[in-house]
Amino acid sequence: GLGDVYKRQLEVMAVAVDTEDDKWKDFIKEHKMNWINVTDKDNPSISENYYRLGTPYVYLLDSDRTIIAKDLTIEDVPRAIQMNQQMVAANH
Repeated sequence: GLGDVYKRQLEVMAVAVDTEDDKWKDFIKEHKMNWINVTDKDNPSISENYYRLGTPYVYLLDSDRTIIAKDLTIEDVPRAIQMNQQMVAANH
């Protein structure tokens, strides 16, 4: 899957804070989100600290776990990964 293809270069992470576990797991399966998926619906500090109005919200992390893209939809992930690869290649 998508997460496996780019695993050596970056990490994809999605955080859900406003859904029931069964709905969240079904969404992950339906959208084939085979990257890090976490939920913490009982911790309001996540929404407060990151000002998220909806979930999941998706971040791309590099190998140092630095955020390189955020506020992505599931559909944005492949394009963001491609853009990151082009930037890395241009800098080498």
